[in-house]
Amino acid sequence: MGTYKLMRTCGGACGSLHKRVRVGAADAANAADADGDMYLFIDPDRVGPADEDSFVFSRSCRHLQLGEVRPIARSIDRASHSSEHGRVV
Repeated sequence: MGTYKLMRTCGGACGSLHKRVRVGAADAANAADADGDMYLFIDPDRVGPADEDSFVFSRSCRHLQLGEVRPIARSIDRASHSSEHGRVV
């Protein structure tokens, strides 16, 4: 789903906000949503245990109000990423 840059001062959950960047013409040409921003970040659940939170790809990274639902393009379950190496795999 592209190349992402860590937004170090985002204030998001666990400092996890990444924004998709365009690396070249092929990146833009292959993206079905070439005009829109895409983000990758941990989307915490308000009521569940933190170790069950997952990384998500979404066009929206804003803080949601109670009852709002985030549009998610894809999620990565907790077992699929490694904080040991400081990166999503």
